[in-house]
Amino acid sequence: MGGVKRFSSADADSGRPCHPASSAESKASPGAALALHLALMRPRLSGWRSAVVFAIYAIGISWICWLPLVAAYHQLGSVGSTATPVLLVLGTFGPLLAAVAMVSRTSGLAGLREFLGQALRWRVGIQWYAAALAAPIAIQTTILGIHVLKGGTVPNLFDPSRWLATPVTFILVLLIGGPSGEEFGWRGFLLPRVQPILGMLKASVTIGLVSAVWHLPLFLIPITAQSHVPLGLFVVRTIAFSIISTWLYNGSRRSLLLVLL
Repeated sequence: MGGVKRFSSADADSGRPCHPASSAESKASPGAALALHLALMRPRLSGWRSAVVFAIYAIGISWICWLPLVAAYHQLGSVGSTATPVLLVLGTFGPLLAAVAMVSRTSGLAGLREFLGQALRWRVGIQWYAAALAAPIAIQTTILGIHVLKGGTVPNLFDPSRWLATPVTFILVLLIGGPSGEEFGWRGFLLPRVQPILGMLKASVTIGLVSAVWHLPLFLIPITAQSHVPLGLFVVRTIAFSIISTWLYNGSRRSLLLVLL
């Protein structure tokens, strides 16, 4: 019949296609190849594997910055006075950088926008803002009380300069290290991967322990706050903050903004 194209054995032997390719199919081929390429280049890890890889990356990035300072303060090397604060601050961004690297590799720019957008979710109930401000104060007060009972000293809370410096200190800590460097990693990346496996409480305790390990070099650098705090008390405080942060994150429908306050 005139409407049917016949193919000879020569066509098959030559490797030519045995059916006419439509223009839509030919246009789809490059897209399919690209999708396959991206799938191969961006393998998705299981929850546990991605959690372990992330923890290794986060600790590795931060410790690369902090261990030279530990060595310098113990006369095992030298670090310039200008480089010291830079390395301290850069190290605090280890969890954030590790999370950004992993999200970018597995989810691309769209996933990265979604990940970073967690810090912009401000439309939550006013009760969550109140909890985000009150809970850390309660924990800090409790830890301070335990510290005093164990023979520690209390800072002079009646010093006006301390209170005048609080707003500036808050902004600097929020923007330069501190919660912004940590919580994108601990809550924004690690929690969604371990919470479905361990549950809320065990996941929070696990993240608290990982965070405590991440902080260890800071206990060996005399100019840090951690060097003046008993390690056991710090671990308890870190786990308590981890539980509260997880509760805030879950209750506010994954808002990192409240955790960063």
